[in-house]
Amino acid sequence: MPEFSLFLGMRFELQVRTVLQHAWAEIEHDRSYKFAGVLPRPLQRRLYLLAGVLELADREFASLATEIDDYAAEVTRKTQAGNLDIEINTTSLLQYLSPKVEYLINAGLTDLDQTLSDEVVAELLDFNLKTLSDLDTLITTEALTTIVKHQPDFTLTGFLRCIMMMTALERYFRDCWNDHWEVIGPDTFAMLIEKYGSNIVDDVLRRYQIHTEDDF
Repeated sequence: MPEFSLFLGMRFELQVRTVLQHAWAEIEHDRSYKFAGVLPRPLQRRLYLLAGVLELADREFASLATEIDDYAAEVTRKTQAGNLDIEINTTSLLQYLSPKVEYLINAGLTDLDQTLSDEVVAELLDFNLKTLSDLDTLITTEALTTIVKHQPDFTLTGFLRCIMMMTALERYFRDCWNDHWEVIGPDTFAMLIEKYGSNIVDDVLRRYQIHTEDDF
């Protein structure tokens, strides 16, 4: 472009480095006057050891990131093949729920936040759901249809909580809730009323001090 003609023929160097490599470069830059030259052997050895530790940590982070990607791909292959004997964790849940999310969006949910909180993963385990197979028995077509009927928008965390509450409302609050939240939306409230009746829902929410949005 004409406005860049001033820079025609110029060359530049682009350095690409990891966060830890950058951190080490910054340390060296800030303290180069102390690290320069030949240090006493004990100090030189400690400097080399420190550089080696950072390099090892850098490689391990890179290796771990790759292995997480490989694990996610393996979960996808297994779930697509019908093998759900996989422990519940954030990575396995996200891979397993992906087609469920697509179903919910196609069925009419206008907005689905696909982030997954660590709290809800702990709640699933406290609900005695240890594998994806355990969870899969609860996510029935009827449950999905009910959610679509009552929820115009949703979060993935809220979806899993609703699955547990529709399965066993009292058990969810007794064993899993752990004061993680305290306000229930009108759509979820209506869904639970349809499932259990107002007397049961009102009693459970009152005992665990869960408020509805109408309370504010």
